[in-house]
Amino acid sequence: MTFSFRHEHTISPRLFLQFTAVLAFWLLSGCAGVKNPPLNTPYAYNNDVEVTSNQLNTAARNLLSENLLNYLDDSLQVQTVSVFGRTRRINPPIFDSINIQRSIRFMEGYLNSLGYYNASFDSFLVKKDDLRPNKPEIRVSTTFFITLGKSLRVNELTYQFRVPLLQKIADSVKSKSQIAPGTLYSKDQVAAELERLAGVFRQSGFLKINRSLLLAEVDTTDPTLIGFEPDPVRQMISSYQRLEDPIINLNILQRPGTDSSGFLQYTIDSVIIYPETRVDEDLNGLISDSTFQVMVSKQGVILKTRYPLFTQKTILNKNLLRPGKLYDEADYFKTINNYSQMGPWQQVDTRIFTRIDSIPLADLHVFLFTAKKQTFQVDLEGSQNNNISVSNVLAGRFLALAFNMSHRNRNVFRRGALSTTTASFGLELNNTRSATNPNFFQTFIVNLGQSYSLPRLIKPFRFLDNRRQIDAGRTSINLNALYTERFRFFSQTSVSTNLQWEWRRGRNTANISIPNFETVFIDQFEDSLNKVIAQNPALRFAFTPGNILSVRTAFERSVPYKKQNHAGFYRVSGEFAARPGFTLFNNDFFTFFRLECQYVEGVKYKRSSIHYRMYGGVGWDISGSPGATLPFFRQFVAGGNNSMRAWRLRQLGLGNSLLSDTATFTDRFGDIQLETNVEYRFKLFRFFGYNLEGAAFADIGNIWNHKNNGVGNGQLALKDLYRDLAVGVGTGVRWDFGYLVIRLDAAFKVKDPIRAGDGWIREFEWKSFNRLGAVERSNLGFQFGIGYPF
Repeated sequence: MTFSFRHEHTISPRLFLQFTAVLAFWLLSGCAGVKNPPLNTPYAYNNDVEVTSNQLNTAARNLLSENLLNYLDDSLQVQTVSVFGRTRRINPPIFDSINIQRSIRFMEGYLNSLGYYNASFDSFLVKKDDLRPNKPEIRVSTTFFITLGKSLRVNELTYQFRVPLLQKIADSVKSKSQIAPGTLYSKDQVAAELERLAGVFRQSGFLKINRSLLLAEVDTTDPTLIGFEPDPVRQMISSYQRLEDPIINLNILQRPGTDSSGFLQYTIDSVIIYPETRVDEDLNGLISDSTFQVMVSKQGVILKTRYPLFTQKTILNKNLLRPGKLYDEADYFKTINNYSQMGPWQQVDTRIFTRIDSIPLADLHVFLFTAKKQTFQVDLEGSQNNNISVSNVLAGRFLALAFNMSHRNRNVFRRGALSTTTASFGLELNNTRSATNPNFFQTFIVNLGQSYSLPRLIKPFRFLDNRRQIDAGRTSINLNALYTERFRFFSQTSVSTNLQWEWRRGRNTANISIPNFETVFIDQFEDSLNKVIAQNPALRFAFTPGNILSVRTAFERSVPYKKQNHAGFYRVSGEFAARPGFTLFNNDFFTFFRLECQYVEGVKYKRSSIHYRMYGGVGWDISGSPGATLPFFRQFVAGGNNSMRAWRLRQLGLGNSLLSDTATFTDRFGDIQLETNVEYRFKLFRFFGYNLEGAAFADIGNIWNHKNNGVGNGQLALKDLYRDLAVGVGTGVRWDFGYLVIRLDAAFKVKDPIRAGDGWIREFEWKSFNRLGAVERSNLGFQFGIGYPF
């Protein structure tokens, strides 16, 4: 049984000041200290490296300086530890000038590996600090000044293999090498090229080739100096050019003296699969075990089983290894990944045996370790009602207690299909009780769900699996029923079902749902919902019961960056709902189109990172009804712990309209959303054994409708875009447990569209009135979240 709690509310000024004071104490306590320093003896206190180069920008020079510090002699390294933000040096070593010369040699070796053979250590500075009247300490800080000079560049890359087939393969993939003419030489790049070539060879049957069997030769010889008819003028010009722009020729070949068996091309002779392996069994004993039931497929693959736990088709569909084919490492790893991702097996292991029988042959044994077939889980959950869905769109901000049950079967019908059954029963407590809303228990929710996930693509997308055009594919059938009763207000019932295909290839992931069906019923208590709509006419189109018959699709791609410290992705999703020409359950069908686009990027540094997010969403009602909007469970909302953090969930927008701000029911929904978020994260210290990070962020965005629809200035117009944009800035902490990140954020509204003028705050104040002076709202928002916001 597990218990979790999520909450979001606006903090009081007093609590915010207390929080800020505690955080400031932690940060200010981070001043340096020394534990067990040598007394009356110079000791290493701090080291620094300053790099000068015309070829590197500031960021690259700083990164190189940080890396060079790792190559200092051990006797010059200063060990540090952070406890509650206080950085302390532990047992600093006694300073000895001999360690400086050793450190220079180590750093020279590292620079040589990067192609900087002309780097010069101009000087080093040793600074003593003995002005410590309270302690007899002599601290020594050392700074190394390095001029990199010209780095080596690769003039030409060639391959030279004694085996003709290897030469042919290497030449055919030369264009894919990262070492192109003009590339800066480094040993890391050469090692990566050797690994790449070895991998290409293993995909062509050369099972035993690895990087150690290949050799890279670097030739710095100037051909003008060794010609049969030397030309002094040409030699002089060439020497000057090489001095200004040193170049090398790189040749990759078979390592001399290696065993020739490492360069043999192997054919798969047999593939034996053990689909019912237990974790406590000896694999070598299973190979010689004669008690198995043996089945041979049409492709010649052998299955050794004890019990009929899986159908033959289920096992063979994910196997790409075939007897009679050349060994291909790509098929080998893809087969292992296919089985690992299916669900019925918790891990995969293999044994490969080779032999020579007129031709080189390989026997592959694949062991599939079965996972526990069925699991049952019970959770008690406490959560804040802060997500937009058909179940809680009018529920306000209430603390919810839910009892959840889930059952999983990882091998339905012996076909490796995953069945998940869920049931949830919850009560929402009204933690904002007032004279007009005194109920303690506010909402009752029942949710039942059933899904089946097949480890393959079925028609009409089966051809993607059959042609091996994807890395992984699944087909899911989902059914969900949800009942919500808001006491003395309304009750709502929704049923949804869809058939979904999802596949992944490389960096790309795509999914599509055909069909996606949903139906929503709403029953009022004493005309209560109509009274809310009368106060806020913007809701008259939103809260309409009806049906959805749609196609939903999404595409996501991880962006490849040349720099390793960059990571990001973009995602595009859409939904099209059509009217089939009839009514169902006495309700009409919604017709609309909805599109979302999101781009996220992160840049990591040694002790910090910066993250960006850009999001845009738009939807159109295409029914032709004047003023119609999207159904409320498809509209966009802003605010909360993952959006505009200075605003509570659903409390921003529409545009700079005041109607929702002055109504009893203040939730806002729109057909358009634009949002940009920037967050800078930095390491603070370890707190109870886990990393604590700080963050500074800014959020910009809002929601709108296509038309006014009786909501004042809720319509999106380019001339009013600057006026309508909301801006919030803030700071927070993230406590990273590895498997879970707990997040606390405090954000301030620096630009609120409902304020007078252009919305910017003119002087600091905890609360502000809207431009009519009618409603006073807090400018400070305090958010609690699980995980990073983006």
